[in-house]
Amino acid sequence: TATESGAGATHNFRIRLGQLLGRSEPLNNVSGVNELWKSLKRWVDRRRAEGHPLRRIDLPSYGNMNLIGYAVRLAFPSWGDRRALTRILRSLSRETRSSPLRLIQTLSRPLPGYQLPNGVGEAFKQFASSYQAGHRLMQGNRFWRLVRSISDHLDVADGARLPGHWLLSARFGGFEQDDLQFTLLRGQANDALESIWSGSLHELERVSPNDPRFPTIVKSLAKKGLFVLSEAPGSAWIVDGLSVCSNGAFIIVATVEQQVKLSIVTAWRSLGARWCVSGILAASAIRGYSDQLGIKFENVERLSDLSFNGGVRTGRRSWLGRPGFLPDVVASEESRIVIESIGTMEGTLKLSGAAPRWQLLSEEPISGSWRVMAREGNSETDSVLTLEANAPERWEFITPSNLDDDCDLLVSEEVLEPDLTNIPIFVDEYPAGLPNIIEAMYAGGARGWSEAELVPLLRQALPNENLVWDLLRSFAEASILQPLLSRGWRARTWHLRPPSIRTVKNDVAIVEGAVGAIALRRLVQQAELLGGAIRTITAGTGAWAPPILISSGVDPVELATEMKWSLLPRTFPRILPAPGCWPLEKRSETGRRVAGWWSFKHGLFLAEDGQRKHDTAIEVNLERLVRDDMDDRDIFRVNGKGPLFLSSSRTSAVLEAYRRMDMPMYTWAEGILERRTLSGHLPLEVARGLRQRSLVASGPCLNADGTWSYRYGCSFKEAAVLTRIFGKIIELPRAEAVRNRLITQLAAARRIGYRASWYNPTAAGDVRL
Repeated sequence: TATESGAGATHNFRIRLGQLLGRSEPLNNVSGVNELWKSLKRWVDRRRAEGHPLRRIDLPSYGNMNLIGYAVRLAFPSWGDRRALTRILRSLSRETRSSPLRLIQTLSRPLPGYQLPNGVGEAFKQFASSYQAGHRLMQGNRFWRLVRSISDHLDVADGARLPGHWLLSARFGGFEQDDLQFTLLRGQANDALESIWSGSLHELERVSPNDPRFPTIVKSLAKKGLFVLSEAPGSAWIVDGLSVCSNGAFIIVATVEQQVKLSIVTAWRSLGARWCVSGILAASAIRGYSDQLGIKFENVERLSDLSFNGGVRTGRRSWLGRPGFLPDVVASEESRIVIESIGTMEGTLKLSGAAPRWQLLSEEPISGSWRVMAREGNSETDSVLTLEANAPERWEFITPSNLDDDCDLLVSEEVLEPDLTNIPIFVDEYPAGLPNIIEAMYAGGARGWSEAELVPLLRQALPNENLVWDLLRSFAEASILQPLLSRGWRARTWHLRPPSIRTVKNDVAIVEGAVGAIALRRLVQQAELLGGAIRTITAGTGAWAPPILISSGVDPVELATEMKWSLLPRTFPRILPAPGCWPLEKRSETGRRVAGWWSFKHGLFLAEDGQRKHDTAIEVNLERLVRDDMDDRDIFRVNGKGPLFLSSSRTSAVLEAYRRMDMPMYTWAEGILERRTLSGHLPLEVARGLRQRSLVASGPCLNADGTWSYRYGCSFKEAAVLTRIFGKIIELPRAEAVRNRLITQLAAARRIGYRASWYNPTAAGDVRL
């Protein structure tokens, strides 16, 4: 009776119903309409019981209207009601239409112009009484939905903004968390927003003035040089153009000129020469600057709806059901949440927390559907939550053409590796927590992970949040992820690498690349059909190193053909001694300033704050240089004991600095190369080659005292070769002592999974010089 589309402009019920049912003439006989409503209710009840995301239908009494009574009573609003409310709302400001409290106060005044027709009037009374009772779970209330629909039409007619909702989200990325990345999202509702643009703060400032996708408010804020962002879930900060709640947390991103005008007491952090960011602020700290900041505070909460935030999506209405990566349930401050399972499920889903945000918990991978119901007073809303223990198998692996590899060194050629004769012992057991991380990265990495999104996601699943950078590096060295750099700004993204099979010997191969749980299951089944098996090598460097998958007893060519994966040889890079192996840097230090310096004492970059005098290593300086506008990659500069060295590779610069200092960065012992500093890695190509040679996974190792290190599988001979290439970055024991420790070699070989032989001492790690 009142749908706005689908049946022309006529308001005649019989004509509209006929058109909606595909008839060319009016549907004059409507005696079955009430029965159709009853049938629809029964159908919805059955579908809800099966877990489909449908709202319950409550049919009112149709009174004496035996033909179309249900349709008349359910129709809201009538055409006349909508016209009357549109006339009233047109006379009100946009701010009043957007504020539930102000709208209630305005429409409650006994003025003739605000007299609502009966149908809308009753809906308004119910809405106002619920709001005044403290209820906020009313985003889907019929009166409020009608107001928002009319208000959107009025805004478009006035040219105020494009239809639909928008949100500007910001996250801090990079090693130093000084890379502010923005994402503009649009959609027809807050729970259906999709990204339409992403870029750096510099890109936002440059692009937004002439890009029609950006709302007028965002253009104005960028031109003014002042953003006030409120805290949001998932380590994000947002601007949505509306007034802000007075109980939130905020940050201010401002140009230096604007920052000087604000006398707010806070610690400002540089985001380049022109921009800076404040510390986290409470509303009370900035309330007096609301006019200067261009924001308005709400003294009451906004209306809420039941929603799911965070987690890793596996589809439009489904999430990954892995511990540590489940979404949160969000409703209103006064609501209560009930969860009930629908149909079959695997695992147990628990609820923790309190309004307005609850955490979903599970101790094991979980699959199934659950109906989540939020109740507040007499209001109730529900939604179906679907969880999948495993992400769907990926068949396409997209690598954007406008991104570059993060290149650490120049490789002269890839030398084919001979067949291995000593294969480590197979251990079919993953370390705790790591499979969930692997599946989460696999599930959400279809088009690549933004570093600003991936890092906070992983940190919540790690025992030490500082492990995240080493963990990402280990996944790159395991050929699961590939770091790619933007050509236009400082962003780095992490992309899944397609699965491949590398031959070890005739019937043994390594499985590399991104392999999710479903793809792994298919791989195991295919190997068994061919008479072989898939095993996991977890013995090696530490519990957080990605394990190595090995196929045994099956021809690698057949396995690759059946899996439709690439078949690759095992190789090791041939490299010139440093500095001849470092890539030539096309960027210069011109237009860049020092933002940090490497402390050899602490083993990491420190901020440029005048504390260099406390570092004992002064013969070689390693500095991080940034562009004033943060619109290009960082440059690392090495000074001392040689010509000036510039590189956009952090890994290369750190290794070159240690080479010039003749200072060990790693210690070799019993087949393991262990890092002595808090950060830094071997070049990616070298690490991948060592992994394929030793069949020992490289990665972070968390120590019992809470500290951590980074380890590689490496024979003494290989460590000696690396020393000839990169200088004295590896501390090696005396050759005579190594040659005479046969028993120690055998014990070490057993520890890392090798089947050592008394008759072949080199099987314990090839210690012969």
